[in-house]
Amino acid sequence: MSNRGRFVEIYADLAKAKGMLRALDTMSKAAPPGPKKGKPLSEQRIKGSSHTAPKEYREGGATKRSDYLDGENWKYPVDTYKHTRAAIGYFGKPENYGMYTESERKTMARHALRAAEKFGINVSDEWKQKFGLGSKKKEKR
Repeated sequence: MSNRGRFVEIYADLAKAKGMLRALDTMSKAAPPGPKKGKPLSEQRIKGSSHTAPKEYREGGATKRSDYLDGENWKYPVDTYKHTRAAIGYFGKPENYGMYTESERKTMARHALRAAEKFGINVSDEWKQKFGLGSKKKEKR
Protein backbone atom coordinates (compact mmCIF):
# COMPACT_ATOMS: atom_id res chain seq x y z
CA MET A 1 0.00 0.00 0.00
CA SER A 2 1.36 3.40 -0.92
CA ASN A 3 1.81 6.20 1.56
CA ARG A 4 -1.01 8.11 -0.11
CA GLY A 5 -3.43 5.18 0.32
CA ARG A 6 -2.46 4.78 3.98
CA PHE A 7 -2.91 8.52 4.55
CA VAL A 8 -6.44 8.41 3.06
CA GLU A 9 -7.31 5.44 5.26
CA ILE A 10 -6.08 7.17 8.44
CA TYR A 11 -7.89 10.37 7.47
CA ALA A 12 -11.16 8.44 7.01
CA ASP A 13 -10.75 6.83 10.46
CA LEU A 14 -10.14 10.26 12.02
CA ALA A 15 -13.21 11.74 10.35
CA LYS A 16 -15.32 8.85 11.59
CA ALA A 17 -13.97 9.28 15.15
CA LYS A 18 -14.58 13.04 15.00
CA GLY A 19 -18.21 12.42 13.98
CA MET A 20 -18.68 10.00 16.87
CA LEU A 21 -17.19 12.52 19.31
CA ARG A 22 -19.51 15.22 17.98
CA ALA A 23 -22.50 12.92 18.52
CA LEU A 24 -21.37 12.10 22.08
CA ASP A 25 -20.87 15.79 22.81
CA THR A 26 -24.40 16.57 21.59
CA MET A 27 -25.84 13.79 23.75
CA SER A 28 -24.06 15.04 26.87
CA LYS A 29 -25.56 18.52 26.39
CA ALA A 30 -29.12 17.20 26.26
CA ALA A 31 -31.41 18.06 29.17
CA PRO A 32 -31.52 15.40 31.89
CA PRO A 33 -34.79 13.50 32.22
CA GLY A 34 -37.23 14.43 34.96
CA PRO A 35 -39.66 17.20 35.81
CA LYS A 36 -38.91 20.55 34.27
CA LYS A 37 -37.95 23.36 36.59
CA GLY A 38 -38.77 26.97 35.99
CA LYS A 39 -42.03 28.79 35.58
CA PRO A 40 -45.14 27.36 37.20
CA LEU A 41 -47.46 25.60 34.80
CA SER A 42 -50.00 28.41 35.12
CA GLU A 43 -47.53 30.78 33.44
CA GLN A 44 -46.75 28.28 30.67
CA ARG A 45 -50.34 27.78 29.60
CA ILE A 46 -51.69 29.16 26.37
CA LYS A 47 -54.69 31.23 27.34
CA GLY A 48 -57.75 30.82 25.16
CA SER A 49 -56.31 27.89 23.22
CA SER A 50 -58.74 26.17 20.89
CA HIS A 51 -57.66 22.59 21.51
CA THR A 52 -60.23 20.10 22.79
CA ALA A 53 -60.24 17.27 25.31
CA PRO A 54 -58.31 14.11 24.42
CA LYS A 55 -60.36 11.79 22.24
CA GLU A 56 -60.42 8.86 24.68
CA TYR A 57 -61.90 11.07 27.42
CA ARG A 58 -64.21 12.96 25.08
CA GLU A 59 -65.74 9.68 23.88
CA GLY A 60 -66.23 8.66 27.52
CA GLY A 61 -68.23 11.81 28.26
CA ALA A 62 -65.64 14.26 29.63
CA THR A 63 -66.39 17.05 27.16
CA LYS A 64 -66.53 20.17 29.35
CA ARG A 65 -63.59 21.85 31.03
CA SER A 66 -65.41 21.42 34.35
CA ASP A 67 -65.04 17.64 33.91
CA TYR A 68 -61.31 18.04 34.63
CA LEU A 69 -59.30 19.19 37.65
CA ASP A 70 -57.15 21.25 35.27
CA GLY A 71 -59.70 22.19 32.63
CA GLU A 72 -57.37 24.63 30.93
CA ASN A 73 -54.99 21.81 29.97
CA TRP A 74 -57.57 18.98 29.91
CA LYS A 75 -55.74 17.11 32.69
CA TYR A 76 -57.10 14.84 35.44
CA PRO A 77 -60.66 13.98 34.31
CA VAL A 78 -63.23 13.52 37.11
CA ASP A 79 -66.31 12.56 35.10
CA THR A 80 -66.50 8.90 36.20
CA TYR A 81 -65.66 6.86 39.30
CA LYS A 82 -62.58 5.36 37.63
CA HIS A 83 -61.28 8.70 36.33
CA THR A 84 -61.84 10.39 39.68
CA ARG A 85 -59.88 7.70 41.55
CA ALA A 86 -57.03 8.04 39.06
CA ALA A 87 -57.11 11.86 39.17
CA ILE A 88 -56.87 11.89 42.97
CA GLY A 89 -53.96 9.45 42.83
CA TYR A 90 -52.02 11.30 40.15
CA PHE A 91 -52.72 14.78 41.46
CA GLY A 92 -51.51 13.72 44.92
CA LYS A 93 -47.97 13.15 43.62
CA PRO A 94 -45.52 16.04 44.22
CA GLU A 95 -44.24 15.96 40.63
CA ASN A 96 -47.79 16.60 39.43
CA TYR A 97 -49.18 19.10 41.93
CA GLY A 98 -45.83 20.92 42.16
CA MET A 99 -46.48 22.52 38.77
CA TYR A 100 -49.37 24.59 40.11
CA THR A 101 -49.54 27.61 42.39
CA GLU A 102 -50.83 27.20 45.94
CA SER A 103 -54.24 28.69 45.12
CA GLU A 104 -54.60 26.49 42.00
CA ARG A 105 -53.74 23.40 44.06
CA LYS A 106 -56.36 24.22 46.65
CA THR A 107 -59.04 24.85 44.01
CA MET A 108 -58.19 21.63 42.18
CA ALA A 109 -58.16 19.63 45.45
CA ARG A 110 -61.61 20.99 46.37
CA HIS A 111 -62.89 20.01 42.93
CA ALA A 112 -61.43 16.52 43.39
CA LEU A 113 -63.10 16.18 46.81
CA ARG A 114 -66.48 17.21 45.37
CA ALA A 115 -66.13 14.60 42.63
CA ALA A 116 -65.01 11.97 45.16
CA GLU A 117 -68.04 12.72 47.30
CA LYS A 118 -70.29 12.43 44.24
CA PHE A 119 -68.96 8.92 43.47
CA GLY A 120 -68.64 7.78 47.10
CA ILE A 121 -64.84 7.68 47.13
CA ASN A 122 -63.10 8.01 50.51
CA VAL A 123 -60.14 10.39 50.44
CA SER A 124 -57.55 10.14 53.21
CA ASP A 125 -57.08 12.95 55.71
CA GLU A 126 -53.38 12.94 54.78
CA TRP A 127 -54.27 13.79 51.16
CA LYS A 128 -56.60 16.57 52.30
CA GLN A 129 -54.00 18.05 54.66
CA LYS A 130 -51.44 18.07 51.85
CA PHE A 131 -53.57 20.77 50.21
CA GLY A 132 -54.66 22.53 53.40
CA LEU A 133 -58.12 20.99 53.39
CA GLY A 134 -57.91 18.99 56.63
CA SER A 135 -61.15 17.85 58.21
CA LYS A 136 -62.75 20.44 60.48
CA LYS A 137 -64.28 18.05 62.98
CA LYS A 138 -64.67 19.36 66.51
CA GLU A 139 -63.30 17.20 69.29
CA LYS A 140 -65.71 16.07 72.01
CA ARG A 141 -64.90 17.12 75.55
